[in-house]
Amino acid sequence: MKERIRVAIPGLLVALTTCFLLFIYAPLELYVANQTEFWFDFYKILKAAAQNFLIFYAINVVGVLLSACLSERLCRVVTVTELVALLTLYVQGNFLVSNMPPFDGTEIVWENYRSENIKTAIVCILIAAAAVVVRKLFGAKRMETFCKAASAGLGGILLLTLVTIILTTGAYRERTTYYALENGQYSLSEDTNFLILLLDAVDAKSFEKVMDSDPAYEDTFSDFTYYPDMVGAYPWTAFSTPYILSGKWYEGQDYYLDYTASAVDESQLFFELSNRGYDIALYESDPWVTSYTYRFSNMVELQHEAYVWKYFRRAICKLGGIRYAPFFMKEYCYKAIEQTQGQHNAFVDESNPLYTWDLREFSVHMQEEEVTCREEKCFKYYHLQGGHVPFLYDADLNTVGDSSYAETLEANIKVLGQFLQKLKQADVYDNSVIIIMSDHGFNPQDETSAYDRQNPLFLVKGAGESHPLKKSLVPASYEDLEDAYVRLLDGESGDEIFPYKEGENRERRYIFYENTNHVMYEWMQTGPAWNFEDYRVTGVTYQRKN
Repeated sequence: MKERIRVAIPGLLVALTTCFLLFIYAPLELYVANQTEFWFDFYKILKAAAQNFLIFYAINVVGVLLSACLSERLCRVVTVTELVALLTLYVQGNFLVSNMPPFDGTEIVWENYRSENIKTAIVCILIAAAAVVVRKLFGAKRMETFCKAASAGLGGILLLTLVTIILTTGAYRERTTYYALENGQYSLSEDTNFLILLLDAVDAKSFEKVMDSDPAYEDTFSDFTYYPDMVGAYPWTAFSTPYILSGKWYEGQDYYLDYTASAVDESQLFFELSNRGYDIALYESDPWVTSYTYRFSNMVELQHEAYVWKYFRRAICKLGGIRYAPFFMKEYCYKAIEQTQGQHNAFVDESNPLYTWDLREFSVHMQEEEVTCREEKCFKYYHLQGGHVPFLYDADLNTVGDSSYAETLEANIKVLGQFLQKLKQADVYDNSVIIIMSDHGFNPQDETSAYDRQNPLFLVKGAGESHPLKKSLVPASYEDLEDAYVRLLDGESGDEIFPYKEGENRERRYIFYENTNHVMYEWMQTGPAWNFEDYRVTGVTYQRKN
C-alpha cells in the first residue's frame, strides 16, 4: 500500500499545481489585471476560486489514487499526461496569447483564431516528446523525481507571482464603489445648467463626415461651436474620463482606483461647481469613484451579491481559460465575462434603477421622464455609448446588431437632437451650457487598436448663445478643459473659451498606450489633431498600474 501511495505522490503534486494554475492563479491574475471591468471585489472571486480549486483537486486526487491502485504503470502514465497538459497550458497562457481577442464588447470572429490551435498543438507535441525522451533516458524513478520537481517549482513560481501582483496592485483592499441611479436626469435648473454629454469613442473627423452628409444634422447643432482640431488625453476610457473631469494626468504614480479617487477630490471643475452652489450629478454606467470629497446627488453605495452563487462560481471557473485554455476552448471561456455580469445583484430600489449608457435606453427614458425645474443650479454629466463597439443600432435607433460606425454616429445625432429639443420645450435650453464631447477618438479601420484615437469630438454652447453652427480651427487640447469650464461658468460663449488663434503653432501633450501593454508613452502633437503622422515621441514613459 505504501508503494502505491509513493507512486501516486508525483501525480498528486502535478494535479495540485495544475488545479492551482487553472482555478486560482488564472482567474485571480485576470481579475487583478482588469479590476475595473468587474462588479465583484477580490474576496468574492477568491472564495469562488478556492471552492472550484477544492472541487477539482478532490476529483484529481481520486483519479490519481484509483490509477495507482489499479496499476503503477497506469499511474505514471496519468502523471506524465497531466504534467504535459500543465506545461502546455502554462506555455499557452504566457507565450501564446499575443493574439488574444479583446473583451471590451468587440464582436469576436472566432474563425480568425483557428490557426492559433496549431501553435498549441505543436507545443503540446514537443512537450510530450520531451517527456517520452526523459522517461526513456532516465527511467521511471528519475521521471517521478522530475515530475515532482517540475510541479513543485512551477507551483512555487505561480504562488510567488500571484502574491506579488495582489500586494503590489492593492487588489486585496476592500472597494467602496458608488453607482449612478437613473432618476433625476431631467431635474434641471430654471437658473443655470451646466451639461456634459460624453459620447464614448467618437472620432471628430468621422463625426464631421456624417454631419456633412445631411444639412439637417448641421441644424441640430445650431448655437454650438465645433472644434475639429482637438487633441485628447488618452486613447482609452479608463484614464480619459477621470482626466476630463479633473485635469489630473495619470503618470503611473498610483494604482488606478487611487488615481480616480484623487482625480475627483482634486478636480478644479467640481471645486468651482461646489463653490458656486451647483447640484452635481454624474450619470456613469461604470463604478469608477471609490471615494470622493464632493457629494454627487445621484450616486449611492450599493451592496453587491451574486444572484445564484453556484452559477457565479461556474463563471469564475471559466475565467481561467480566457488566457490558459487552448483557442478552441476560448470561445466558451469568454462567455464567462457576460455570465459574471448576469449574476450581478445590486440591491437597488426597482423604481429607481441604475443608469445605463445604452443609446436606446437613454432615448426611451428621455421620452418617459418629464423635465422638472428647480431654483438650484445643476451640473449633469451623461456618459453615453456613443461609437463604442458593438455597433447595435442603425440611424433610426433600430436594433440591428450589425450596424456600421457611420450609422451608429447617425443614431447618436438622433438622440442628441431629441435631447436638445427636450430642453428647448422645457425652456431650459437657453440658460444651459452644453458640451457634447468624446472621451477619445476611434479608428473604424482598426477597432481594437489604440492608434489614431487622439482626435475626439468636441462641440460646445455657452448660455444664451444663438447662431448657426460655427467651426473653430484653434489648436485646442483637453489640457485646456479645466480653464475652459471656468470661462463657461463665467458666461463666455463657446467660441471664446480657448486662448489660441487659428493657425497658431502649438505642441499638445498626449499619452499613448495599448490596453494590453502597461507601458504608457508621452507624445506631442506638432500638427493638426487629426493627423496621426504629426505626433512626436518625447521618450518619456510611464508604467501603468492596475
